[in-house]
Amino acid sequence: MKKWIMLIIVISLLAGCSEKGSQVKEDEESEGNAISFRNIDVKEEGGNVRMTGEVNSDTSTFYYKLKQNEKTLVNEKNKKYVNMEWQKFTIEFKLPDNIAQDGEPPFLLLYGKNEAGEVINPNYFPLDLDS
Repeated sequence: MKKWIMLIIVISLLAGCSEKGSQVKEDEESEGNAISFRNIDVKEEGGNVRMTGEVNSDTSTFYYKLKQNEKTLVNEKNKKYVNMEWQKFTIEFKLPDNIAQDGEPPFLLLYGKNEAGEVINPNYFPLDLDS
């Protein structure tokens, strides 16, 4: 009788451990949507903004928008590139007229999206409009 009870306990423990392992594997696979930026340079001249840098992502698209405080000044745009290794990119746009001159400076928000369309790895780059 004791052998049967011990056998049932061991089988229960093994079954519980194997289910947990599959959940961890699913979580690791869903975290594959990483995006990184490096060598970022932002210049503003005469109302025109030019950002250059390098991006590395698990997908072939990243997104950006211009914001100031909680207000979106330039709506979301996407940038596509060919491969999944470090790739150079350039973003150019004209500053909108509705930028507030007092308070916080506007900033470029660069980010990726997961399969559900949620923002991942947001990166904030303020624009220095005083220089």
